[in-house]
Amino acid sequence: NITQCGAILGTPAYMPPEQFLGGDVDARSDQFSFCAALYEALYGELPFPGRSFGEIFAAVRKGRVRTAPPGSSVPAWLRAILLRGLSPDPAARFPSMDALVAELMRDRTARRRRLLAVAAAVLLAAGLAWAWSAWREADSGACEEVGSLPAGVWDAAARDRIRAAFLATGKPYAKSTFDRVSVALDAHAGSWAKARRAACEAERAASGGAPEVLARRDECLVQRLDQLRALTGLLAQADASTVEHAVQATQALAAVEDCSDPARLAGGGVSMPADPAIREEVRGIRKRAARGWALLDLVRAEPAVELADGLLAEARATGFRPVEAEALDLLGAAHQAATTFERASTFLSDAAFAAVSAGSDVVAVDAAIRLVYVAGYGLNRVDVARLWARWADAVIVRSGDAVAPRWRLESGLGFVEFGLGRHDEAVAHFRRALADLERSGQADSRDAAAVVKDIGVVLQDRGSPLESLPYVKRAAEMAERALGPAHPET
Repeated sequence: NITQCGAILGTPAYMPPEQFLGGDVDARSDQFSFCAALYEALYGELPFPGRSFGEIFAAVRKGRVRTAPPGSSVPAWLRAILLRGLSPDPAARFPSMDALVAELMRDRTARRRRLLAVAAAVLLAAGLAWAWSAWREADSGACEEVGSLPAGVWDAAARDRIRAAFLATGKPYAKSTFDRVSVALDAHAGSWAKARRAACEAERAASGGAPEVLARRDECLVQRLDQLRALTGLLAQADASTVEHAVQATQALAAVEDCSDPARLAGGGVSMPADPAIREEVRGIRKRAARGWALLDLVRAEPAVELADGLLAEARATGFRPVEAEALDLLGAAHQAATTFERASTFLSDAAFAAVSAGSDVVAVDAAIRLVYVAGYGLNRVDVARLWARWADAVIVRSGDAVAPRWRLESGLGFVEFGLGRHDEAVAHFRRALADLERSGQADSRDAAAVVKDIGVVLQDRGSPLESLPYVKRAAEMAERALGPAHPET
């Protein structure tokens, strides 16, 4: 029950292209892997360049084998055998492993070996400049290919599926909503592709920073891709509720730019597990967690709770503390959305402590800020809410604002004060949240619109309708610009 039809199994550095693609493999595939291992033994490096699955695949598929390192004593005849065995086309390899071994074992005179070695050295010296130029050009092409989104994530086919699903709901705002979502997804996908190419080029030029930073950046970009894939997959199955919340969910996608922010990366927790099997399990859990967060952004709390509950058990089984904290945070957020506040409080508290023990400040602060609302506004445990607010503030001060937007903390405190009937204090917190959003260039965002509306609601509840009116009008105008005049939120 480990393997499944269509699954891709193997170690990327030694896999032929047909194995990368999940196709049929046979003895010719084993021949390719044998030659890859023999190449590494002879040259001291792998035959295909690349630091990630995508980069290695791009090189393998094009048959772009590294040039022999200067000073190599491997004779040309032996390299030719290796190159044939490493051909991307299985038919171009040797007819069988027996034929390959026979060619390797065939006797060659010492004189011929010396002549070939000298010839290889001469050719290497004469063609070094050309080879380096060609390698750099091919390397650039590899980065272009790595920067392309996988098929079906956000391409013409995905666009058509989502548009058809939106229009099928019959909602009067379905088309305008799709148009807005399409523009936002174009921008987000473009940012991801640009960031992925830049990361690839920086790694090639050895200017991307320390290996730890490079690894975290790559992992961040993988997670951003998973989030985009999860959202577009749900949008393609849209019902009326999905269409209603689609713009907000699209705007909630985590910024790709965070993956280039050293402070944000530093707050993201420890490196991936060293064990390859556990590492793949963690990636699989995070990929499905991305779907859970997308469900929450589309206001589908019940399926998010069900998904997160299963993920938590899997995350705990890995023994990898950071992914356990992430699963706890998702489950707590799902219960918060479902208004089952007692359970939300339990899971979010566990998430905050697990995240701190794992060194993941981003998750720790997210859980603590959610607890301010859950404990103070949902459960009326004001002292607990204030304690979590101080806790979140301390982590933000230590780690920097990159780990969480401070406006979220101010907004949570605003709801706590509002629940106590302390209108002036609530308005003060909401105004600070709005100022934080405006300073960060998000004056017209959906988050800003929500805070503006909250200020209006509190002022209206206080009995100050004339003071409330400008905020309510501004919120309505912001909603109309973002969502259109026919949208329910407007």
